[in-house]
Amino acid sequence: MNTFFSSVFVTAYFSVFFLGLYACFYLARSYWIGRSTNGNTVFTKRALTIKSIATISLALCAIGGLFQAMVGV
Repeated sequence: MNTFFSSVFVTAYFSVFFLGLYACFYLARSYWIGRSTNGNTVFTKRALTIKSIATISLALCAIGGLFQAMVGV
């Protein structure tokens, strides 16, 4: 495979990766904002908090995996 296709594939991989990171952080932010909406029960607030923390941890694990891949673990 020549270098042009390699660079295209790497660019596509990183664009999808960063788009996924953006989606994770955007979803976590919307969960966190939705948590403070009036009329939510305690259980709904707790569920939205857990969803927000779970999506943030998924994004942080993805960033950690990217760093491990750069190091070559």
